[in-house]
Amino acid sequence: MSVDFIYTDASSYRAYLAGLHQREKLDIAIAKAVRAAVGAVAEIYGADRPLLREALRDFRYAPDAAREVMTVNLYYACAALDPVAGDVVRAFQSLFDDDAAQIAEPAHGGSARASEAEQLLARVRALGARQRFVEALRLVSAILVEYPAACARDRRFEWLRAALLAGIPGQPKSAAMVDLPAAERALLQIAQRAGGGCAEEAAAALVEAGRCAYADGRFADAKTHYGRALEHDPGAAEAHYQIARLARHAGRSRDSRVSLVAAFGLKFGYALRAASDPLFAGDVDLVHACVVAATRRATRAARDTLRQGLARLRFLARNSDRDFPAEGLDRFAPTRAELTGLAAAPAHATLRRALLQFAAAVAATRAPVARLAQDYCALLRANEDTIALRDVDARRPAADPGKVARWLTRATEASVAATLLAVVAGISDFAAAAPLPAWHATQSASALGLAVLVAILWLSMHTSFLRQPTRTFFQRIVTTAQAWSLARFARGRPRRIARNRRKLHQRIRRIERRLGIASE
Repeated sequence: MSVDFIYTDASSYRAYLAGLHQREKLDIAIAKAVRAAVGAVAEIYGADRPLLREALRDFRYAPDAAREVMTVNLYYACAALDPVAGDVVRAFQSLFDDDAAQIAEPAHGGSARASEAEQLLARVRALGARQRFVEALRLVSAILVEYPAACARDRRFEWLRAALLAGIPGQPKSAAMVDLPAAERALLQIAQRAGGGCAEEAAAALVEAGRCAYADGRFADAKTHYGRALEHDPGAAEAHYQIARLARHAGRSRDSRVSLVAAFGLKFGYALRAASDPLFAGDVDLVHACVVAATRRATRAARDTLRQGLARLRFLARNSDRDFPAEGLDRFAPTRAELTGLAAAPAHATLRRALLQFAAAVAATRAPVARLAQDYCALLRANEDTIALRDVDARRPAADPGKVARWLTRATEASVAATLLAVVAGISDFAAAAPLPAWHATQSASALGLAVLVAILWLSMHTSFLRQPTRTFFQRIVTTAQAWSLARFARGRPRRIARNRRKLHQRIRRIERRLGIASE
């Protein structure tokens, strides 16, 4: 037996509703090969989940049988989901879901408003407990008209009306009031009102609208609703699974495989549900192959997530300030050690363990690394003044003006001597090229005078006669240049502070952009 509905004709949905009762025991046959790929028997059926522990009545299988049979009573699971609209489909799914998806409780403005809504819901629940669903639908419709303010704040009334119009699998008496087109319109209105403010609620409403269209035989409309649900929430596993069922109806095994892998990769319970679904009963190998593919994908995603987390930590350490390193944060070393340990763990061969490994990788990577980045950016902002003033007054000590003047004087002596020698050498070359015809006293006196001039200049530069005035001159120039440089350095202090602040802000923005955190 299966809890999922399979459309055959216009009356098949009412027959489906009339044949299921949540208070009765249901024998669910699950393909053993698929279950083995998901996890061990004790891991799947013996896990400590309150809903599963309450619902499971018996489990049996033959060693050579291809299927395992679990006997469940889904009444408690249905009541846990919703005392009025809890159905066996979602209840069976929740048995294998550690965090069963439920419509979030809307926020209330105050205790008086909350008590008013709860009192109205209690009246509806009282009718639902007595299985008087027609009267419950009338009451909910009246509440929507008479209490518009309360219903605008609390969309549970709209959800109850849509669920009652669609019929509740597991409540045979709900078949008497089924109006699938009206339920579909109500769910589309819920999705429209939820909009982008609550993407998960909008996706859930569109999925239920798709199920209404499917039960009414309008497969194209159902696929459209499921596609819109995935646009709102790509992680809507139910939408992926229902698209796979539609593809199976149409005989498109390839499309069915893609959607099944996506659904299994989000929640392993869909693999067990597909293993018990008559739509896939004739192709257990397809479901098993999808479980294996989802396991590999989850393992690869866990490995990639941990690698990205470690890369982000390295980026944070590499782009940290030298006086305020990121490694100095209290949680940096433990986070890095945890990620390194998870990355070194071996890959798991079953789907449930692979998904748990991926969930652990996500839990250890995304939020902790983001918090580290936020804390580090906050640390940099708190020490902005210290970082901005750093090195703004740092300046290489000025050289001794006397020492600089002495070296300049020596350089001048060398340059003067080199210049005079070059002049003498040039004259000698000229004389050698055009020798004079005879010795003349005037020319001899000129040559002698030039030699004497060179000797006098050389001696003067090596005595205090010209050396001391030259050194004093150079010392005054060096002192003046150093004073001008010091004044210019002092005038540039605000500019250096602004430059340090700009670099700090660039560093913070780079970290926030790389690690995907919101800037303050």
